[in-house]
Amino acid sequence: MRMSTGVKREQIQAVTRFVVIFSALVIGWQILNPFIHRLDPWLTLQSAKGSNVLINLLGYKAFLKGTIVNVNGLDVVFVDHPCNGLVLFAQFAGLIIALPGSAAKKVWFIPVGIMIIHVLNLVRISALALNAVYDYRSLSFNHHYLFNIIAYSLIFVLWSVWLNRYSGIMQGTGALSRVHLSTTTDL
Repeated sequence: MRMSTGVKREQIQAVTRFVVIFSALVIGWQILNPFIHRLDPWLTLQSAKGSNVLINLLGYKAFLKGTIVNVNGLDVVFVDHPCNGLVLFAQFAGLIIALPGSAAKKVWFIPVGIMIIHVLNLVRISALALNAVYDYRSLSFNHHYLFNIIAYSLIFVLWSVWLNRYSGIMQGTGALSRVHLSTTTDL
């Protein structure tokens, strides 16, 4: 099987474009990291507040002490900066920016994806708070492993939606979609 030279060149260019853009975003993140993380206190507090609302909607008596979630009189979860989702937002946004697709679609898809990830994080914090109330022994596993599996699975699903619906790759309009394999009988 062989590919036409033009298609192969387009594929190499598309992959190179992705690697260059993604690398530039990673370097930019490292340079801007101190400034970006100024959002941490605000985002952490919003995450704690949102989780508090969810827990109360479920019928529990929850309140905050700063970013400590108290449920039924017990301090159960301390929402710290690494738990606010900012890094997940950046990873998701960077991936979508680096992938093919129109800027107009990216402008709405990235904020929608970030909101979905944020809601998942609020559910996670709420679930961890209730986990601490009912079965504290499993809290560490759920906090460190289960959520990572769920969060990155969600990002994978959002990435798949982007690739299948909005990038142009799967619809035959992107360079990577134009792979034409032909069989030859070179003996």
